Amino acid sequence: MDMRPQRDAGAAHCTHLLAARHPLANLNVDAALLAWRGNRAMIDDVVAARRVALDTRLKHLRLAADRAQAQYDIDYLAGEIP
Repeated sequence: MDMRPQRDAGAAHCTHLLAARHPLANLNVDAALLAWRGNRAMIDDVVAARRVALDTRLKHLRLAADRAQAQYDIDYLAGEIP
């Protein structure tokens, strides 16, 4: 039984959910920068917002790598990869 269409649909959904967090994290950085420029926040707030944005991106990359490795293992065990 070929599971590739279901697998691809699941991967697309997972990628969409994870990618939706990137713009929100970047908006948070922009808001912190604007607040800092307007003397309404400290530079620590900007650094913290940037750290959260970078952590979000790193988590996305780690999940994508883990998912790709797991899919390779499944394909190998199913005999789809020589």
